[in-house]
Amino acid sequence: RADIGISALTITPDRENVVDFTTRYMDYSVGVLLRRAEKTVDMFACLAPFDLSLWACIAGTVLLVGLLVYLLNWLNPPRLQMGSMASTTLYNSMWFVYGSFVQQ
Repeated sequence: RADIGISALTITPDRENVVDFTTRYMDYSVGVLLRRAEKTVDMFACLAPFDLSLWACIAGTVLLVGLLVYLLNWLNPPRLQMGSMASTTLYNSMWFVYGSFVQQ
């Protein structure tokens, strides 16, 4: 018989009936009473990480760079193969810039 022992055993109900295990301090469930928050779903919660002025700067940058990409492509169009048509529109340029910003 032993008075004390150290081992890497898991505490199971069967072992607890035979051995008097000691538990850690944090296992005594230190708790704090808090009122449960009302769950409200905000549709624009994805915009919360940034301030409104930063979102305005991002939108302005997408518009400005999209316009610049369109103008540069209009002034210096890429060489195309025979029979193909250039599909560079302002709309496509804006989506290209937006896709470049949000690419992961």
